[in-house]
Amino acid sequence: MRYAVIMLAALLVVRPTAATTGDVDAGASLGAVQRWIYNYRAKPDPVHVPAAVRVLFKAQTFKDPENAGIYLGFIAGAIGANPARAEQLVDSLFPLPPEDEWVIVRAIAYSGLPDWKNLLSHVAPRMPGPQPSLPPVQAPVLGIWSDADHYLDGERMRQSAAWVAGPWRYAEIAGASHWVPRDASGQLNDLLLDWLR
Repeated sequence: MRYAVIMLAALLVVRPTAATTGDVDAGASLGAVQRWIYNYRAKPDPVHVPAAVRVLFKAQTFKDPENAGIYLGFIAGAIGANPARAEQLVDSLFPLPPEDEWVIVRAIAYSGLPDWKNLLSHVAPRMPGPQPSLPPVQAPVLGIWSDADHYLDGERMRQSAAWVAGPWRYAEIAGASHWVPRDASGQLNDLLLDWLR
């Protein structure tokens, strides 16, 4: 009997837990994931980050943005530490309910990646967010986009036509940044004058 108790105790002491081996899955407890996150810097394991994040969402750790900082920082750090796999890592976090998409947006922005805006633009189509419940615009609308705009993408600007019931016109200005009035004031003024006539 004493031998069996000693063997059982040895097995319990020697047996690694999911939190220390990196084998976190979506069914892990919040406590196990917290321990895994605590040890992540010493033993990075980006393959299991999506499962850990699913547990964090399931435990509603992002319900209150004021108290979600440590977990948001963990996701941002995991993205930033894996620049070659950042887009793949972010893609593996989907699908998400629209009310939780802010977590991914902030994690990408806080990741420290030099090209974080480009990553966000690649991921943005997967985050449609809640659809507005406003009626379509009845007035004439002129949509202007510049091809060097790093904040808005042309596809979304073109898709704006779906929210316009009145006359719609789309125009692109080549080479201007987001600040079209500063970068291409002449072209902008010509478009506006033509539109208003």
